[in-house]
Amino acid sequence: MGAGLTVSAYSAATGAALWTDTLAGFPASAAIVSVRTWPGEVTAGVSYSQAGSAHRTEVVLVGPTGVQSGRYPASPYG
Repeated sequence: MGAGLTVSAYSAATGAALWTDTLAGFPASAAIVSVRTWPGEVTAGVSYSQAGSAHRTEVVLVGPTGVQSGRYPASPYG
């Protein structure tokens, strides 16, 4: 689940909280606009404005721990 710049993960089996991570290094205008789960990882799409243009970055987190493993520019159409 994502809100603002915070991503939280929960167990699908029990609903118990697993981890929470606040994404750093984005401008004040940034917000999570999507969260997806994949086997072993979570991706959070972050949208923001910088220098008058819109940007989107995908942040990859290791599923079981929430440790960030990469950041990549999102493709223009999703």
